[in-house]
Amino acid sequence: MKHQKETPRRTVLPEQILDVILCHVAQQDTTGTTSPTLLLCTLVSRSFYHKAISHIYSDLSFDITCPPRFLQFQAFCSSLILNRNLGQHVTSLHLSTDEPSVLEYHIPTFNAFRTLTSLKKLAFVIGGGHVPGHCELSGVANKLRFSDGCGCDSASLGVDWASGLSLSVRTNLSILFSLPTLKHLTLSGLRSLPFSLINSLTKIQQLSLGPNLDIDTSDSGLLSQAATATSEEVLLHTLTLSEVSPNLIRALSSILSCKPGVVRQLSLAGDKWDLGSNLTLAGWDDEAGIDPLEEWSGEGKIGKNLKISLKALSKPHVPPPTSELARAAWSLIEVSATSLERFEWRSSPMRSLSFKPINLYFLRHTLRFLIISIPYHGGFARRSSTVLNDAIELCRQLSTSEAVLEEVTLKLLCSSPLNAPLNSASAPPSANSSASTLVETVSSDKSDKTSVEDRSGAPTPTMDAGYAKEWACFNNVLRSKKCFANLRTVQLEFVPELFQPLHVDWWRPCALDIEKRMAGTRSKGVRIISYCTL
Repeated sequence: MKHQKETPRRTVLPEQILDVILCHVAQQDTTGTTSPTLLLCTLVSRSFYHKAISHIYSDLSFDITCPPRFLQFQAFCSSLILNRNLGQHVTSLHLSTDEPSVLEYHIPTFNAFRTLTSLKKLAFVIGGGHVPGHCELSGVANKLRFSDGCGCDSASLGVDWASGLSLSVRTNLSILFSLPTLKHLTLSGLRSLPFSLINSLTKIQQLSLGPNLDIDTSDSGLLSQAATATSEEVLLHTLTLSEVSPNLIRALSSILSCKPGVVRQLSLAGDKWDLGSNLTLAGWDDEAGIDPLEEWSGEGKIGKNLKISLKALSKPHVPPPTSELARAAWSLIEVSATSLERFEWRSSPMRSLSFKPINLYFLRHTLRFLIISIPYHGGFARRSSTVLNDAIELCRQLSTSEAVLEEVTLKLLCSSPLNAPLNSASAPPSANSSASTLVETVSSDKSDKTSVEDRSGAPTPTMDAGYAKEWACFNNVLRSKKCFANLRTVQLEFVPELFQPLHVDWWRPCALDIEKRMAGTRSKGVRIISYCTL
């Protein structure tokens, strides 16, 4: 009897090991394009193929402004329609365009959105400008990114939902925004949104609304009869509002009033101008602080019914003493954010204390994290010493023994390279250095003090007398022994938005100087941490 040669058994790697291997390969890709190694993994075996495809399609970003770009987007959508199993791998999608008219070219391909059965994170951005959540989204290494090509004019005013988009596009976008798996949605550049769509957005856990978003106020009778979501349907707990219409905020307040305390994290960016018409919900006084040269009117009924009174401005607009957006946001806090744990405010360079009438004392029992962004536009010292009042006043509102505040973060947004010192005692960072640097300076030694005193170049913000006085006042607020018993960390995050890497070496001595002025806060055991993000 002949001895048969045994066929060697194929070794099958456990799924856990496959996951570790492909996760490592995917993390090595920092260019924002598909990793060649990851593509080759699809040819190894069937098990490698399924795991690699999941990584390749998990995080997608498309700029569909110009033909070279949206042709690639159409090809991608066609592949989703031909192979519907691919759609289940997409968990994060970012779509942006500077020219809303190109959306009409995608009517057939938008049907592919129905295959995205596992989508968890979506950003739909029309027009340029700052969009909440966009930086965070773009920081992830997208495996399929198509954003190179020609530029087009920015749709600075966004696009009208009813008149600027076809019925087919609106239908497909509505389906995309209401996917049951969607957990995080970022929107920007859509005007005259229907109340029914705003109502459905409250079923998403994390919502980021950017500039040029507004609600349709053309049919007040229809809006007053519109049904709102029930308390069981409202899942929204994290809300970011950046220069959106106060009308939209009030509509959200009306919807969220059915579930007080549902919003736990709220981020606000101060509005540049209070443009637009006025929408009023009963019970919220909208007359105080409004410029007498303007005509504002409105009436409504508290609860789920929403009535709108629309009246055009008869004279050129002048910014009112208080922010219309802030007053609308305060109304939202009162009805739906009574258990707020995290509050973020981006102060306005146009005026100080633009967050009023927001009063954080109302949230002293729940608020644990406070983030304040301070922009330095134009002259550093003059602007910053004015805008710093926002941080001081917000902390004063929490100056009570009952406050549970644990962490304060100040994001110092430096966006004027004309006032930045080009020379410093510290060596310029290497071109190969990390894009984000963490320096923790709990104590300053003699060499640090020397670098602060002998620095050269143009004046830094801390060299202004008024600015230094502001920081001393901020320190006095936080150092109180009777207040802020739970405060453990104060973070200073320097964000030089328009600087070249070699021109930001001034930030460290600036941070050391600020920390020296906050000795009283540090004496309580609070850590002072400085970041520099390029």
